[in-house]
Amino acid sequence: MIEAPAFYRVAHQKIYDAMVGAATTATSASTSSPLTEELRKRGELEAVGGIAALTQITEYAATSANLEQHIRIVHEKAVLRALIKAASRDPAARRTPPATRPPRSSIAPSSASSRSPTSACAQGFVSMQGSA
Repeated sequence: MIEAPAFYRVAHQKIYDAMVGAATTATSASTSSPLTEELRKRGELEAVGGIAALTQITEYAATSANLEQHIRIVHEKAVLRALIKAASRDPAARRTPPATRPPRSSIAPSSASSRSPTSACAQGFVSMQGSA
C-alpha cells in the first residue's frame, strides 16, 4: 500500500488521504459520495479542486482494472523524486563544474586527407581552445 506523500500534487495527497478515511467511515445514508463528504468534513473539498476535479478523476479512473499498475507508477515516481531530492542535497552527487574539467586537448590531430567531418570539427574545436 502507498502513503499520501507518494503523490506529487498536494491535492492528490489530500484526495488519497480522504479516500482512505472515507473507506473506514463510509455510511450508506449519504446522498453524495463518501469521498466528497470526507473532503467536506476535513474542509479540503475546494482545496483539491471541488466536485469538478473529483468528477474528472472519477471519469479518468472509472475502473479498477489497472489499479495495481497505477499504484506502481505512483510509487516509482515517488522513489525517483526522493532520489533527485537526495542527490541535490549531496554535493558529491553533483556534476563537476566546467571550470574544473580537464581540457579537451587529448584529441589527436589527424592528417587533412584522412579527416572525417567529425574529426575536422573536433580538430577545429581544439584549435579554438588553444587560441583562447
